[in-house]
Amino acid sequence: KKGRRVINCVTVNCNTPTSPNLFIHHKAMNTRIWPWVTFALDQQGIEFWRTNAAPSVTVAKHYGAAWGDGSLFYRGLPAELGVPEEIPLPSIRLKVLRDGIEDFELLSMLRRKDPTLAKRLCHRMVQETSEYDKSFAEPVQHVSWNWNTDGKGDRKVPGYVVWESSPRRLAETRAAIAEALSE
Repeated sequence: KKGRRVINCVTVNCNTPTSPNLFIHHKAMNTRIWPWVTFALDQQGIEFWRTNAAPSVTVAKHYGAAWGDGSLFYRGLPAELGVPEEIPLPSIRLKVLRDGIEDFELLSMLRRKDPTLAKRLCHRMVQETSEYDKSFAEPVQHVSWNWNTDGKGDRKVPGYVVWESSPRRLAETRAAIAEALSE
């Protein structure tokens, strides 16, 4: 409302099964929904502290009880893989996050065409707690703390959300977005 830019950041503090996150030991929907939450809260982007923190493809990085933090790529080491030189190996989480970012982009394209429809379709997957209409088949409630990037210091901006964890509903919603864009 004040014209500040806001991003959504995932940290080890989000190590709960109900948090949008990028951790190995949580469901893929926790990763896929992150850009949807970002869109629903009208934020400008996402931030992840590091993409290659894992020492190798066979050794996952963990901090406390959070596995996979900072690891969207793994180091494919010659000694482990029998390859001539080190290669980057993408994680499944990276591919799931890519799908969520594509969802965000499709919603953004639809918002330019029909802002009301974009909001309504995003609302099928993510709703602010105060607006939750009890329509989700598999609801998950989460408090998402977001940080601004306007250079005025870190201030918490609360974003309380309920999100749908049903992959079927996500597929149906994405299809509806694609159909609306094709018209």
